Amino acid sequence: MDELLAIAGLLFSQLGDALGPYANIVQIASSSLVTLSTCIAVFRRWRRNDKAVIARLERDVQYRTDQLDRAKTELLRLQDRETDLSERLPEDVLDKAGKELDDENYDRANRLIQNWLAVEGEPLSRLFFSQADWAARHATGELRQAGLTVAEAFATASLVSDPGNREARELHEDLRQFRILEHPGAPLPLAATLGNFNDNLPDLKFEEDAVEYAFSLQSEASDMFRRGHYLIAFKQLDEAVRILSSQIGRDALPTLHVRQVRAEAMSLLGNYADANVEIGKIIALRCRLQGEDHPDTLWSRHLQAELLLSLGRAAEALEMIREVIEKRAADPSLGPDHPDTRASRYLQVRTLEHLGRNAEALEMIGEVIEKNAADPSLGPDHPHTLSSRHQQVRILERLGRNAEALEMIGEVIEKRAADPSLGPDHPHTLLSRQLQARVLLRLGRAAEALEVVEEVLRLQAAHPSLGPDHPDTIESRELYDSLRQAE
Repeated sequence: MDELLAIAGLLFSQLGDALGPYANIVQIASSSLVTLSTCIAVFRRWRRNDKAVIARLERDVQYRTDQLDRAKTELLRLQDRETDLSERLPEDVLDKAGKELDDENYDRANRLIQNWLAVEGEPLSRLFFSQADWAARHATGELRQAGLTVAEAFATASLVSDPGNREARELHEDLRQFRILEHPGAPLPLAATLGNFNDNLPDLKFEEDAVEYAFSLQSEASDMFRRGHYLIAFKQLDEAVRILSSQIGRDALPTLHVRQVRAEAMSLLGNYADANVEIGKIIALRCRLQGEDHPDTLWSRHLQAELLLSLGRAAEALEMIREVIEKRAADPSLGPDHPDTRASRYLQVRTLEHLGRNAEALEMIGEVIEKNAADPSLGPDHPHTLSSRHQQVRILERLGRNAEALEMIGEVIEKRAADPSLGPDHPHTLLSRQLQARVLLRLGRAAEALEVVEEVLRLQAAHPSLGPDHPDTIESRELYDSLRQAE
């Protein structure tokens, strides 16, 4: 339309030139048409602009309406959440239970609390367990007994809040057993102990204090380690590694030492794969920092060979332990009769037995036992000597010499049970009793074997450092099942 008006205006202009006297009229008409065209164009632009503004305003209104709807929905959700949370507050439950108790509705009050625990017990249990874990990790020095008491109390609370919390159950049992072993009788009063423990924990602001504290943790862990409390030992070693890593570096030699002891604890807890990965890293660092033939590197390689054997890689383990024995025997600071060298020879015996080379293994283990018994630092009843005698029984059983084996394993069990650092429920003692059941079975005394292995299986499954999924427990369960099927 605008174009048509413009063309008309142009035609009128040209016509005015031709019409002469009427040129003014034509000129006026032409100007009017051009003005009209311009006005229409401006009006249309305004109209288009107004439509855009209206559309934009409509979109803005819709956006704000959607926002308002979402806000209303969120408000309703938060109101529901507030109602739910208010009902879940322990104060609310205690208030309701208190009213029921005032009315002597004891069963109803108990149900209120039990129902609340059934819903809230799991997160509450995790909170309590974190406190138990913290206390167990820091129970060292003068605060050792206090820390273990606090840890046991929180582990108990965690277990009561959620009986299905396996971590809490294992830690609670390990702490309880250790307390009974070290401090028979009732535990320390919790209220005073908790305040004493929390108030006297070191601040560890200075590197020297932190490192000293980490070594104190490692020392305490080593003691628990020897007594078979691998779970508490692992937690304290883990805390020591964390402190040393932050203070002097993860790859510093003192940190490597504690990392290696922690890997040993992991192995004894049955976590062979992770322990093997960690010890591989430690060996690489020791080779770079100390050299391939350094006694510490050889110690690490000894542990890796033991892990390879536990992982079913006996051929690799044999090759590695032979190299370790050779290097230890050639080292002037060690030599062929050093306890570390004999420890490696004991591991070689275990590996040979796994490979079915029992005649070689039997001859070698006899030499190890003889030298351990004659060593003033060990002696015939030392745990290392008893481990060698246990291994000798395994080989005799495989060779069919079961009468000898039964007599010998009875002596090993008796001495392990009587040793204060071991005791009747120590994992090593239980392993010897499991072996005793195997020998009894070989001698045709299946009923006696079943009775022994049944008790061993019960103790292993309940032991916090073993539990139902530990390789030792699984081995006992397999023996138990085979005996039951043979009945």
